[in-house]
Formats: sequence, C-alpha cells, structure tokens
Amino acid sequence: AGIIAGLLTLGFVIKLLASIVAAFVLHKLFRRQSGELINHLNSNFLMSTLVGFIAFIAGPILAIVLMVSFVGFYIGLIVLVLWFGLFLLSGLLGAVFAGSWVVKKLGKKSELVVDWQAIVIGVVGLAIIKLIPILGFLFIAVLFLASMGALLRKLYDVIKNNQSAQADSVPLNL
Repeated sequence: AGIIAGLLTLGFVIKLLASIVAAFVLHKLFRRQSGELINHLNSNFLMSTLVGFIAFIAGPILAIVLMVSFVGFYIGLIVLVLWFGLFLLSGLLGAVFAGSWVVKKLGKKSELVVDWQAIVIGVVGLAIIKLIPILGFLFIAVLFLASMGALLRKLYDVIKNNQSAQADSVPLNL
C-alpha cells in the first residue's frame, strides 16, 4: 500500500510539474495571444462556456460523420485533431486563467496579468480543486469549457483575419 501511494504521489507531482512547464512554454511562445485569451475569457465567460460546450459535444460527432461519409474522411481527421488540440490547450488555459484571477484578487490589481506566479498558482490550485469529489469536477468542467470556447473564438478570429488579408492582397485574374 505504501509503494502504491508513493507511486501515485510521484505521478501527481510529475503531472503537476509537466503542466507548469507546458503552460510556461506556451505563454513564452504566445505571450500576446495568451494575454488576449485570458482577457477574452474574463470578459465573455458565459458565452465562451456555451461555445465550448457546443464544441465539446459537436466536435467528435462532426468528425465521425465526416469520416464515415468517406468523402470527408480527411476533413473529419482534421476536425478530430483540432478537437484534441483544443482539449489539451483548454486545460492549460483554464489553469492560467484561474491563476491570473487569483493573483488579481490577492494582489488587488486592476487587470488580469499572465506571469509565472499566475501559472504556478493556477496549475497547483486546480490540481487541489480536482481532489474535491463533485464540486471540484464541476468547477474544472466549467472552466475547461469556457477555455475551449475562448480558444475557438481566437482560432475563428485568426482564420477570418487571414482570409481577409489574402483577399486584399491577391488580385483575381479572370
């Protein structure tokens, strides 16, 4: 029993450290975007949660329907890969948002700031909250869905801006 408890504790600590490192690396690579995502999440939490819930349910269904149709097999695979990517990033974004919110409240700051303290507090805090049987799961699920919705909104904005930039710069030769 002691060995099993030790292995579980070691696994918990390794997962915690891996999450902190992953969130820190993503923040360093996408500093401006992570700040925009956190602010969008803060100002549009309910709408982001609704969009995330719809995407969480509809993403795999859409991917399966497309893959079964054979014509849309590759598009279905792309949708599935994007859904898994959003799934992974949503957990990290939720932790960073929670940490930024706690740092704002404790530091009595006027706005959310993403820094190493917010990342560590968010990841560790959510790991502790996950241990609360039912309420912890519900809190994490809502935060996860809101983060997924915010990421989808950002992805939509990037695609829309990219398409409008291409339409402006590419002349039509008819």
